[in-house]
Amino acid sequence: GYLRTIAPMFAQFFILTPNGDTIILRDYRGENLKGSAEIFYQHIKIAKGDASPFFNVEGLHFAFTKQNGLYFVLTSKQNLSPSLSIELLTSLGKLFKDYCGILNEESIRKNFVLIYEILDESLDFGYPQSTSTEQLKMYVQEEPVLVDESTLSSFEKLMWMNSKKITSKASNKSIIQDAGAKNEIFVDLFESLTLLFNANGSILKLEINGTLQMKSFLRGNPEIIVGFNEYITLGRGVKNLGDINFHESLTVQEFSERELVISLFPPDGQFTALNYRMCPEDLQPPFRVIPYIDFPVPNSYYRIDFTVKVRVLNSSSFIYSIKRNIFLDTRTFS
Repeated sequence: GYLRTIAPMFAQFFILTPNGDTIILRDYRGENLKGSAEIFYQHIKIAKGDASPFFNVEGLHFAFTKQNGLYFVLTSKQNLSPSLSIELLTSLGKLFKDYCGILNEESIRKNFVLIYEILDESLDFGYPQSTSTEQLKMYVQEEPVLVDESTLSSFEKLMWMNSKKITSKASNKSIIQDAGAKNEIFVDLFESLTLLFNANGSILKLEINGTLQMKSFLRGNPEIIVGFNEYITLGRGVKNLGDINFHESLTVQEFSERELVISLFPPDGQFTALNYRMCPEDLQPPFRVIPYIDFPVPNSYYRIDFTVKVRVLNSSSFIYSIKRNIFLDTRTFS
């Protein structure tokens, strides 16, 4: 005998606004799944922001991600692969952004013909084909309708106004450029800091996860070379890089302790050049978390006052907003 693996097929793809309006709907299988968008939105509304990214309603499987306030949803009568579904939804979001420049409700509405053309090339009868911007560029013929800056959200406007984030503004452009457009590439470095404190506020674990993201508008697909700071070390150290993974277009033969150089032929559009993890030993975090627990009623555990304070240690740091998520037991009243 032999083992035959069949890739899962998707019945529908649609995009919903936060109000539940369907702005994009592509039915690939013709399985008469009427009302699936309404079923999805009712489930999300009942869950009140705590819905699982995968769920089943009366034999219909749903998988979704939320990108820039929009719901990107896949449906199927078959059991969906979680990793494939999330990867496909994320890649489609990046693909739309590459062509439209900005990914929001206004850009989707103005470029709905372009979006449908991309969907027809990306999936064939519900089977994923390609989500590569460079490969689809020769097949997608529709010209994008550029969206004005005034349609951006308040957070996106804040990022545009920040002079240190000028690359974020510049990279919000469509890959479909005029003949006289600049020959350029934009590079963004994103880092997230994960900290674990004990009850006394001392650090138990500190980890930095970074992403080197690029968006290329270079003509002719030339080779570029990227060098890293000489203070970066591989393995264990004060400023070390570990668990690095590279994009398929990168050449890493010269990436070592001595060279720290990578070369690549950047594909069109936005892509992640590399991801890395750092575990510095002597890094001072920008803030500290101090918890306070109090029992206002003596000899009683029915009421506990729990206070969490966040203290900024470096006042010169650029901090735009702080969001604290505190998870409580479902039996907690307030």
